[in-house]
Amino acid sequence: MSQMSRQLPDPPMPIAQNQSASQPSQQRKPDRTRIEGLLAIAALLVTVIMILTACAPIAANEPEAIGAESGVGPLQLYWQRIYGWHFQGTLEERQAMFDAEFRAREEYIAACMASQGFVYTPDPGARITLTMVADPVTVDRNSREFAELYGFGIGAEVRPEHFGEVRTGARSDIAFELMAGMSEAEAAAFGAALWGTGRLVDGVWDGTLPGCMDAAWALFQPDAEFAAIRTEMDNTFAFIGSESSPDFVALNSEWSTCMIDAGFPDAQTPAALERAFLDDFSVVQGCTPTGPGYWACRTDYQPDPVQHQLFNEREIAAAVANYDCREEVDFDRRHRQLGFALEQEFVNQHRNELEAAALHAEQRRASAVTP
Repeated sequence: MSQMSRQLPDPPMPIAQNQSASQPSQQRKPDRTRIEGLLAIAALLVTVIMILTACAPIAANEPEAIGAESGVGPLQLYWQRIYGWHFQGTLEERQAMFDAEFRAREEYIAACMASQGFVYTPDPGARITLTMVADPVTVDRNSREFAELYGFGIGAEVRPEHFGEVRTGARSDIAFELMAGMSEAEAAAFGAALWGTGRLVDGVWDGTLPGCMDAAWALFQPDAEFAAIRTEMDNTFAFIGSESSPDFVALNSEWSTCMIDAGFPDAQTPAALERAFLDDFSVVQGCTPTGPGYWACRTDYQPDPVQHQLFNEREIAAAVANYDCREEVDFDRRHRQLGFALEQEFVNQHRNELEAAALHAEQRRASAVTP
């Protein structure tokens, strides 16, 4: 079977500069079946919950107040409602919710396959499992003390994405077990009904005929009716993330001037500085760049401890200077305020469309898990 991948919306990051730049990924050749790909995508989808937290609605024209305690902006709240990745409650309550959604998808697949004359047995073992990984860092990650001890957390490998709530998706072999007892023609028909037919286009599965699994997945995804407003949301988040508005440029310039005085003449923005250290650490780890954001890494490489120590010293010096300069120009508060204001401007212009899209998505998901 060919590997299947989907194009999914990138989650909007809370507009606060204590967020971490993405860790360079290790480039790997596709080597999983389509069913494994679907499970992996499910696990990836829900990891966004780690960066999105709950907050109550606040007055529409107070962008600085919105998310003041939670760090979630007004447009991010709508994004969470539309995509269903805004979960509250205990770990056990969220696990129960994931289990309910999984059962609904499996039951839908079984009914869909039955309508085409096939027997599909739901697999209770292939589910998303939630676990909690303790953070070994005991100091406030947003403090100067953290910068003095760990820098950005790169060389010490204590990045926040490695800790907290972790979601894993178990592999399901049920379909292959069922197909093993079929003739070649029967297995082909079964696979087409389950996974659909199509082809890989630039690594993305272009399904000319969606299968039952695609339809089950779609139960918990926004439908095409509100695609236009979702695209506009994505464009707004991309514009905010680019920090290209005059106010963002001015704020970054103030920070950069402070960093020059601190001995870092190449520092343009806090995010770019952290990304540069992530890239440098990849080199220390024996990785080589193969494209934007992609690195080829040797699993048997042993880093030079001297180079690692030198990297740690440079990282800590830059992180301390970064902290001091952000404090000096009140960077985090102003940056968050600018981002929230742009989000609020979009919400004010498109509130009716956003509310309609959110309500439709919420009702769609609720009806899918109703017994």
